[in-house]
Amino acid sequence: MSCALVATYVVALVGFAPAVGRLTSDRDLVAAIAGEEPPPDAVVVHRVRPFSFLFYSGWPVVYKVTEAEYRAALTRPGRVLVLTKDSRLDSLPATDPPLQLREIARNHRHVLYERQPR
Repeated sequence: MSCALVATYVVALVGFAPAVGRLTSDRDLVAAIAGEEPPPDAVVVHRVRPFSFLFYSGWPVVYKVTEAEYRAALTRPGRVLVLTKDSRLDSLPATDPPLQLREIARNHRHVLYERQPR
């Protein structure tokens, strides 16, 4: 009985854990831009959960704030990234002038955009 329990644990650890990690992790997004300079001054997280992204990047995020605070973060000086989903991009707070975003990485969960200079 204990041998079967240990075998089940090993199979789950070696077989299933990496697969689940790929489905729930944003490590690949962070790896796609980790060596780029300069690092982002802020990552604006819009209507997605950023916990995996934050864990792997350690970059400052703007998350669950008021619309005015989102707008301020989107227009602040420096390099600003936006973490969201394609379907939620249209609901970003409007800025003046309008944001110009360039996709820099995506995975099955999220899309990472970089704000372009105005």
